[in-house]
Amino acid sequence: MSERDIEGKAALGQDDKGGGATIRIVLQRVNARGCSSAVLPDGTVLVTGSRQPLLDAARMLLKLGCSPNT
Repeated sequence: MSERDIEGKAALGQDDKGGGATIRIVLQRVNARGCSSAVLPDGTVLVTGSRQPLLDAARMLLKLGCSPNT
């Protein structure tokens, strides 16, 4: 299973510029048809299987209350 770390911004703390903290989203391939899951490093599953897991994970973070302005 391949993994790839992608960093995004969310309002969970402060970075060096006064914005949001960095959230690391780990993408894991689910099957050979291009579906991947998206999880946080602590094991929280954001998306179980999607062809656009990064976008779906961002939508889930918005639903969980992360600020879109960061």
